[in-house]
Amino acid sequence: MVEKKKSLDKKFLPTIIAIIVLLVLVVLVVPLKKPSPSVQTGYERKQLFDFKPSEVTQIEILSTKNREINMVLEKIDEKTWHVNGQLAYTPDIQDILTVLSTVGLIGEIKDYNNLEEFGLKPPHKDLKMTLKNGKSYRVYIGDTTPTSSNRYAMLEKDNTVYIADKYLYNALSATPQSLINRDIFKIEPSEVEELVIEKGNNIIRFKKDGDHWYLIQQDDQKLFADQSNVKSILVSLFGNAADVYIDEKVKDLKNYKLDDPLVSLRARTSDGKDVKVLYSDAIPSTKLFYALNTLDNKVYVVNKTKIDRITMPEMDFRNKNLVTVPMSDLDKVIVYKNDKEYTFKKDRRNLWVSKETGLEDIVTNQYILDLSARYADIISDLKYHDTKEDFGFDNPELKIELYRKGSGTPDTIKTGKASKEGYYYVSVNKDPYLYLIYEDTFRFLKNMGKKDPPRNT
Repeated sequence: MVEKKKSLDKKFLPTIIAIIVLLVLVVLVVPLKKPSPSVQTGYERKQLFDFKPSEVTQIEILSTKNREINMVLEKIDEKTWHVNGQLAYTPDIQDILTVLSTVGLIGEIKDYNNLEEFGLKPPHKDLKMTLKNGKSYRVYIGDTTPTSSNRYAMLEKDNTVYIADKYLYNALSATPQSLINRDIFKIEPSEVEELVIEKGNNIIRFKKDGDHWYLIQQDDQKLFADQSNVKSILVSLFGNAADVYIDEKVKDLKNYKLDDPLVSLRARTSDGKDVKVLYSDAIPSTKLFYALNTLDNKVYVVNKTKIDRITMPEMDFRNKNLVTVPMSDLDKVIVYKNDKEYTFKKDRRNLWVSKETGLEDIVTNQYILDLSARYADIISDLKYHDTKEDFGFDNPELKIELYRKGSGTPDTIKTGKASKEGYYYVSVNKDPYLYLIYEDTFRFLKNMGKKDPPRNT
């Protein structure tokens, strides 16, 4: 039995020795291993920067490889920024500043051997910002952390490695080309006072008078325009950037199909600036179009949506309101019906009242408010003065006069005959086009706020 035990000990002796050697190696090697970075638990999030976006005057971003400045954003005035010396698209710069001003630190590492393990030597990005008061920030941005898309970062003259949220790196991912101003007109919608759209032989001209837009006819007659549609096209044209900016000046318009443009626009501002832009036919096999500002002679690319807004027919810009006097300018309303006259004026309570109607003040007030919001049901292309047809406007069943403050000449609404199709002809002020309203709208105008009696069924 003793001999058997000895043989077993000899048999397992190599295994026992191997285990002992392995344990010794673990004890010796583990202490020599580079310590893993330690992140503080329960770290309270804090801001990386302490500034307001409006305080920044310059941003410098250095590339990783050659350490040369590859993008400089410089503030010229409150509305203007340059990127590498060229006019920048200010809303994009403001977005970057807004993000940078809110970037947070969510952890820090003080126990480390070298910066290479964090991608900070050299860093991916090297950011320097200068404020109005001369104060500056410099931040080095490294790798992403192993378990998230957050980034390691280090402040100048601070040996601590911080963990910054991912928005820090994302805010600096723009290229100089992407930040160049892509506004084709480079003017604000509020500055435009006249706009002319030419497409072939069709010319649509708008002119602003005070706060309101008018459609100018060939004989220079002013028609009250659809305010919402005019403002919509202004925002579409002057409030949005082109999709692509081509960094070259045009030598030959034919290269961009601009020698015979699909449409051209001319805008004049309140300070006398005159800007003209040409739009090409669609680029083959795309829904994109070239655009050229004749002042800077540079080419942009826009999508079909913007072109569609420009090429709306004239009738889409014509006024659809029955009342063309803004409520803020309205002083008095007189309704003529069945040889009687009904006058509506505001009282001390700021309510529209009329003694002649015999209705409660709250009813007459609501009538005028509803009247100002009423639209024609149909606007025809027919200029009724050009026809011999009698629409009943010489002897209207209903006439409404709307007086502006300080003016003795009213805007006028007249209701004419009823048609076989069930609508009534209407003339609105001096607009030469024929308006049509359905019976319910006609009854509203005629009743002046009084409810219809129930119908017999």
